[in-house]
Amino acid sequence: MYLITPTISGRITERFGAKWITSITIMTSGAILALIPTAAYYSVNLLIALLVIQGLFHGCVFASLFSLYAHWFTPMERTYAISGIAAGSNFGNLVTFPLAGYLAENGFADGWPSIFYVVFMAHIPWFILWVLCVQNTPLDSNRSALIRCSDSELNYIKNNTNSFGAPKVFGIPIIQNGLFNAMTSLATGVTMAVCGPLSAYVIRKSSAKLSKTAVRKIFATTALMGPAVCLTIITAIGCDSTSVIALLITALFFYGFMTGGEFSMISEYAPDFSGTVFGIAATLSVFPAFLAPYVVGLILDDSPNDISRWNVVFYITIGVYILGTVVFLVFASAEPQPWGLIDKVNNLSNDEQVFENIDKSRNTVKETANQLCKSMQT
Repeated sequence: MYLITPTISGRITERFGAKWITSITIMTSGAILALIPTAAYYSVNLLIALLVIQGLFHGCVFASLFSLYAHWFTPMERTYAISGIAAGSNFGNLVTFPLAGYLAENGFADGWPSIFYVVFMAHIPWFILWVLCVQNTPLDSNRSALIRCSDSELNYIKNNTNSFGAPKVFGIPIIQNGLFNAMTSLATGVTMAVCGPLSAYVIRKSSAKLSKTAVRKIFATTALMGPAVCLTIITAIGCDSTSVIALLITALFFYGFMTGGEFSMISEYAPDFSGTVFGIAATLSVFPAFLAPYVVGLILDDSPNDISRWNVVFYITIGVYILGTVVFLVFASAEPQPWGLIDKVNNLSNDEQVFENIDKSRNTVKETANQLCKSMQT
């Protein structure tokens, strides 16, 4: 169901606001987590049905968030917001994976079911804080929010506005495997958090030498070719589990560069429809998730520990990375597209027009202040 909902929810949130769609979908997904142990005990069909419903709701989350931050962040600040969204899930995994490994062996309710119950309970304080603190727009925040914008903040915004597992293949016990998954999430989370702001800094400082599109392509190429190189090395080193784990962590470290590349471009080439476009992108990204397990199963067949067959899997993955890099380098653009703008005449989104006016006003104020300082000094 994750295949269907991102595009639909992205468009709905653009029209009606993201606050309640985001909160309801996340809480529903969390409630389904609490039902999974019982469903797994009584019926496989019931378990599958719950997972399908969870996918239906979970597919709305990221598209809703993309639509939400379009109202709260300036075009340059959106890069930071995208990094926060992308990195946040990985930092969450940094806590969840080790906790899951511990609960699986030492938790209540016979161990593994406690993982689902604890994660569901963590949703409750989040939901309360979200409802009290989050609003669809800055203007709404001064009507009914626990945390409100000051008048100056309100006017400023209003007027300017995966982880890899290795349970048996590498012979890692379940708790240590949880730590390994946490490290992969940490590696990705750090680079996702850093590379969005870093790309914005590079764009500002090198605008005369590098276009915005060029910077995005550099970061995206690093995100795609870095893992490809790591997987290539893995095929050459054999069964050295320590080296393989280190390379997998490094691969995900490189993948985090995507927040400075393709992730940030969505709000640049389609600023007025970023929620819808992200939904379409998320929908398309589901197809490899469907195909990959099937293809890997066909290749490994009855020999899941055959390193030569795993190398075939890695070679195919490397090929996909290379193809993605070539396509991105040839076709990607960070410039606003006519179909992604409401105001096609001036080639600016509504928000960007306001922000551009703000920047001009800021420059005028700075120039006036500098002139006053010089006159006072003389």
